[in-house]
Amino acid sequence: MRKILQLMVIVFWPVLALSSMNADQKSYLKKAQSYLDDPSAGEGYYTKSMCGFNIPTKLDEALAEPFMKADAELKNYCEEVRSKIALICRDGSDELKNRVKKNIKRITCKLAPTVDGVSFRFVEGNLEAFFNTKSSDLSRGVL
Repeated sequence: MRKILQLMVIVFWPVLALSSMNADQKSYLKKAQSYLDDPSAGEGYYTKSMCGFNIPTKLDEALAEPFMKADAELKNYCEEVRSKIALICRDGSDELKNRVKKNIKRITCKLAPTVDGVSFRFVEGNLEAFFNTKSSDLSRGVL
């Protein structure tokens, strides 16, 4: 019985984690994600025009609660990352632009463990950007 319970927790943990967001948080995250998914909006358009392709961008659910509490525009933090990639494409050589296109398949924006933390990690085509409500100087981290 205990093994079955452990297996159920492992299998259903992602579902349980999703249900921990309240309706306002889900709405907030959905609105920010919809903006980032629109290739004609904001930096999505700029990145596509500068790099020649759209970079799918995903927001981690853990961002919703702290950004709502801080009354911060979550989408702008993730947009900063796309903006800097677009600048690399615009100002860089053709070789650099081709490297961006070949290597960056998506961006995932995640919650940094500290309120002012900023870090980046590249994993199998996914550029993971970690930030929080008081993170600053995202530009330096990307470039």
